[in-house]
Amino acid sequence: MPFEHPEGKKAQDYQTAQNRENKSIVLRPKQRRFVEEYLVDVNATRAAIRAGYSCKTARSIGQRLLTNVDIQAAITEGGRRLAEKTQISAEQTLHELASIAFGKATDAADWGPDWMRLKDSSTLTPEAAAYIAAIHFAVTSRGYHVYIRFHDKVAALDKLMRYFGLYDPKYAALARLPDLSGASTEDLITIIQMLEGKI
Repeated sequence: MPFEHPEGKKAQDYQTAQNRENKSIVLRPKQRRFVEEYLVDVNATRAAIRAGYSCKTARSIGQRLLTNVDIQAAITEGGRRLAEKTQISAEQTLHELASIAFGKATDAADWGPDWMRLKDSSTLTPEAAAYIAAIHFAVTSRGYHVYIRFHDKVAALDKLMRYFGLYDPKYAALARLPDLSGASTEDLITIIQMLEGKI
C-alpha cells in the first residue's frame, strides 16, 4: 500500500523556515526543550510534559507545537545531527523497529502446557534476536526457571505508524484508533492487516 512519506513535507517546511529572510531558527526556551525531548522518544505528549508544560494540556499543546514550522524545522535538523553523530541511518532504525513490531515469541522459544525451551541463540535470525529484551535464569525451591522478556511490540508499532504518517486523517480507519498502549492481540492483528493492505 503506497504511503506519502511525511519527511517530504517536513523537508519543505524546513526549507521555508530557512529561506524566511535568511534568519536562523529562533525558539523560546520551552520550545527548544520540547524539541530536545521530542527527539528522545518522538512522543509529543511526554515531550511537552518534560519540557515544563501542564500535564493536563500536554497532549493538545504537544500536537499544536508540532504544527509550528520552526519547531518542525528544529526537529528535522536535530534528527539529522543525531543521525550523523551516532551514524544511525533511517533504514537501520526502521529495520530494528520492524523486527520488534512484527516479531513473534515462537521465533525465540518453544513451549507446551508445562514446559518452555529457548531456541539456541546461534539459530536465531537477527530479527528474532532484536525482539528479545532480556533473558533471566533463576533457581528456586520449585526448580530451575527461565524468564524471557520481549521489547514493547505496541510501542514499536506506534512509532512506525507515526513515521509513515498512518495517523493522518486521510487514513480514516487508522486515524480512529485510540492510544495503542492497551491494544489487544486482535487489535494488533487488525493493524497489521491494514498495513499489509488486506482490509
